[in-house]
Amino acid sequence: MHLMVVLDDKLSDWEAKGELLRGYFNPDGIFGKMTIVSLIHDAPSSHTVSLLAYPAKAEHLSLEFDRLNIAMRTFGLNSALLKPLFAPLFKIAKDAQPDLIRCFGESLGTAAANFIKSELNIPYVVSLHQTPAPYIVDRYASVKDRIWRKMVARHVRRALKTADGIIVVYSPILEYLPKPARAHATVIPNIVAPPAPLKTQPAPDIPAAGFKVLWISRLIPGREPFPIIKAISKLENVSLTLVGGGPLRTEIERLIETLGISDRVQIIPSMNNADLINEIPAYDVMALRTHYQEISKPIMEAGLAGLPVIINREPCARLPEYEGLPITFVEDTEKGYAEAIKKFQTSVDYRIEISNDFKNQAWLRWNPRTLGKRTAEFLMAAIHSKGQTR
Repeated sequence: MHLMVVLDDKLSDWEAKGELLRGYFNPDGIFGKMTIVSLIHDAPSSHTVSLLAYPAKAEHLSLEFDRLNIAMRTFGLNSALLKPLFAPLFKIAKDAQPDLIRCFGESLGTAAANFIKSELNIPYVVSLHQTPAPYIVDRYASVKDRIWRKMVARHVRRALKTADGIIVVYSPILEYLPKPARAHATVIPNIVAPPAPLKTQPAPDIPAAGFKVLWISRLIPGREPFPIIKAISKLENVSLTLVGGGPLRTEIERLIETLGISDRVQIIPSMNNADLINEIPAYDVMALRTHYQEISKPIMEAGLAGLPVIINREPCARLPEYEGLPITFVEDTEKGYAEAIKKFQTSVDYRIEISNDFKNQAWLRWNPRTLGKRTAEFLMAAIHSKGQTR
């Protein structure tokens, strides 16, 4: 079986962030051959391409698309002018003859997959990884990004309606899909790497000194760790490690210095995913903050390892994905985070109870092998649709 992946993204950026999961494009290893096409210029390493396609034999091709240039040449992505620009992609697809195309997000790649299907009748599946709630886009997206989203939106909506399958990683995404598209959409959570064994549980008489808190997320608007950092400054014998880079890093570093806790807070801009998974068991609790409607990969990774999670109550507690999980929801304040961290720090029995419960629930919901098989079955069903929308 041959899969063609069309990306409006750079794999080299994934490399820089360390966000590489073996077999990410090839769930359950069902594809023996893979063609990965980046619409924008990119030059990832051969190791990255092989890792993402594992165990398939893969090639990576890079086109020279540029958003501004395309928008100008097509007078705002006019369909009649846009389609001819995909001629190089049509040729790649015609020569490769893939059994299926997979594209990601509300992107130009998703629009391209629809154009390819109209020309060559190759079925495609769209994977959506972000809830496009208007309040999120309006508050956190840049002006340039909002303009682009508006231009590409009509092409994406058309592509979602004619897709042979849609995978959404969070259930709230479903309500933002065009109604005709919901019939061929399914919720399959992100697949994450299996965790390293959790460290030996501490004995109740071990002192609280050296309590370690972990944050994993991009340092971007909507995921600001400010209340967590301030909470750490009010606690004794507690350290914080922030894994992630982004535009807020300088502001965060200033806050850490102002609070005088540079010796207890460190920022690691990026970490290889495999190394990160191995590091998770070295921590005592994960603390996160997000205004997005999501249950992120770090939470899943923490759960599979049995690492308790503290997160802001709104909007997280309202999401169906969190229902029944022993997540510690807190008010989005310095006090809320400080009290929750303190409880885990001072009560080892409580920490062990939450850890065991979370781990059991996580493996029932997010077993990587189970999710891989579900994704593979969904992709195979799209192939068997023979290019006809179900």
